[in-house]
Amino acid sequence: MMVLPANDAEREAIALDLGAGDIIYDPFDPAEMAVRLKTQLRRKRQADRLRAGLSAGMQMATTDPLTGLFNRRYAMFQLDRLLCDISGNLAVMVIDIDHFKSVNDRFAHAAGDAILTDLSLRMKSFLPDGCVIARMGGEEFLIATPVRDGSAAYHLADTLREVISGQGFLIDTMESPLTITASIGLAVAHPQNNQTAPHLIEAADAALYASKADGRNRTSLAKPA
Repeated sequence: MMVLPANDAEREAIALDLGAGDIIYDPFDPAEMAVRLKTQLRRKRQADRLRAGLSAGMQMATTDPLTGLFNRRYAMFQLDRLLCDISGNLAVMVIDIDHFKSVNDRFAHAAGDAILTDLSLRMKSFLPDGCVIARMGGEEFLIATPVRDGSAAYHLADTLREVISGQGFLIDTMESPLTITASIGLAVAHPQNNQTAPHLIEAADAALYASKADGRNRTSLAKPA
């Protein structure tokens, strides 16, 4: 609310252009001022509700409701963005929990959900800021992060694998933690190769299948194109 001297049209235009919600001229009636302020507060609350609704809608559209990680659609968008923006190497990991179906069969889906949630928290705590971490569906996750080179990418991926298996997961129906392992497929994008997001995920998926075939609880690096 802007209070101006009477007939100050020039500053009225400037104030409205700068974002003033309303103009009142001095001298003014306090009762009129109160009514105008109530109107501005009502508009402010309405704008806040609209903004909160938009924010909630964006969160629902981009995140997985169980884990709070990015969902598959938004992960693909973020992966494309990283490929366009970075000038160095990019590690892309596809992670799959080993024998997860047997966990759901033995302990019910609530236990499986608890493991997925706990695993998501561990990955977010371990991985560096700026990573893209997404749940691609079921027990499969995607991670994309800038790295120095292929050796650093492999070290990060394999250390993450050890973080997952090194500490058990608590389940309400068990007295001792349950050991969970994961297999990881890794692909490394190099700036000069112009790889696309689908190509990198396909390569990491192939490496993941190699980890599964080699006995699980392993990290495999995709072969260069």
